Amino acid sequence: NQNQFYDELFASLDLLAQTLSARPGSQAGQTLMDETVIAVMSEMGRTPLINDGGGKDHWPITSALVFGAGVRSGALCGGTDDALLGVETNMETGQPGPGRIIYPENLNAGLLELVGVDPSVQYPGVVPLRGFHA
Repeated sequence: NQNQFYDELFASLDLLAQTLSARPGSQAGQTLMDETVIAVMSEMGRTPLINDGGGKDHWPITSALVFGAGVRSGALCGGTDDALLGVETNMETGQPGPGRIIYPENLNAGLLELVGVDPSVQYPGVVPLRGFHA
């Protein structure tokens, strides 16, 4: 049933985006979508391997979907190696290469920064992931 759940999730996100796009924002000529950032993520991923019970165990690699105000359309950040482990990523561009492994706190700091909140208060010393910023 996982595919059905994905279909329902994406249909709901589409409806949310359409609804926000149809509502006026706080400034003339803008919509609520122009003022909103939506982030969809999980606290964990699932291993790409099937376990002895036919399921998948927890995995430290996951993904996030971010869209809305100030988000660069089509941006992909990070990646995995042949073992499907996270690779170093340039936090400014989001491109794999010399940099750091993306951790949840990097994404969270980047989201806070995107909405105008200083991430150093909540995440002191954490480098924000900015690769998805427009």
